[in-house]
Amino acid sequence: QTGSDGKTRARDYNAAIEEEAYGTGAAALVPYAGLKQLIEKGKTAAEIARHYGVSRPLVEYRIKVSRLWSTYSENIFRASK
Repeated sequence: QTGSDGKTRARDYNAAIEEEAYGTGAAALVPYAGLKQLIEKGKTAAEIARHYGVSRPLVEYRIKVSRLWSTYSENIFRASK
């Protein structure tokens, strides 16, 4: 919304747009190729987060939306034996 002076006063919140923006930002911060490589090396979400300087929940989000969760889980389980 804009005021009579043409300056932005407020904007509408759109959940779909915000989710898309979060996903795009997460992908820029934690690229698929590097994420996949670290998962294949058996790194934990916390280790990957430290590598990229981001939060563990963001890394877990990227693992899930990148469809790497099963690979991640298998590698973490294998590493813990």
